[in-house]
Amino acid sequence: MWRHLAIIKHFVRGYWFEPDHEKAGPGLLEDKRLPLRRLYSYRIMSDYEGKPVDEHHLGGLLEIVKEVIQIVEEKGRCANA
Repeated sequence: MWRHLAIIKHFVRGYWFEPDHEKAGPGLLEDKRLPLRRLYSYRIMSDYEGKPVDEHHLGGLLEIVKEVIQIVEEKGRCANA
């Protein structure tokens, strides 16, 4: 099974836009950790186990995807400024 949970951890910690953030304690984007892990588990079920994913479960998670894209765009602009 593919494992990319370290990417979620790194993203949630916020090191990619604030490298000096404390190593202990919650990440800067901690509220995104569980929804991102949920999305990841649905992807694994769908892509590698061939299981269908119920659209009902994905409805609210699509909003998280939009939020994450917006965060990356905003933080990326700040880092490049």
